[in-house]
Amino acid sequence: MCDYSLYAFPNRLARDGEELVANRFSSGCIGFVSVSDASEQGRRRTWLGTDWRHLKPWFLPRRHDGPAAVCVPPGTELKVVSLDPRLRQRLGLHETEDATFVQVSAHAFAYRDGLLFRNGRRILLQELPEGQHVFVVSSATPEIHSDRQREETYA
Repeated sequence: MCDYSLYAFPNRLARDGEELVANRFSSGCIGFVSVSDASEQGRRRTWLGTDWRHLKPWFLPRRHDGPAAVCVPPGTELKVVSLDPRLRQRLGLHETEDATFVQVSAHAFAYRDGLLFRNGRRILLQELPEGQHVFVVSSATPEIHSDRQREETYA
């Protein structure tokens, strides 16, 4: 749904038909935000062209004032548009591709969210460039696990 590094940020579930964009959060993690939220963030004014919000965390207590992370349940069908040319070449993809949102084992990687493309190639969400747009075609229903089931899954 959302990598553990995004749990500290306000978040919500993705909606069918929604356009999302890859965003680098202040934790350094790439995650999805709504395009409408991201465009509002981009209209923020800066002083003399310098974006001082990157310096504020060093001097002020941590507070998130950016867009909410949009969590995507595993199994959600996505349409990835205007794929980065380097990713297209490396993965043998077209400019627009269908993908399924998946989670890899939490033990194997620091990050667990990824995309599985129709050609069988899989990437971590962290490999997407900032600004990559995706559309939620059909969202999966998130599974709710008890604490015992969660412990057994990750043991």
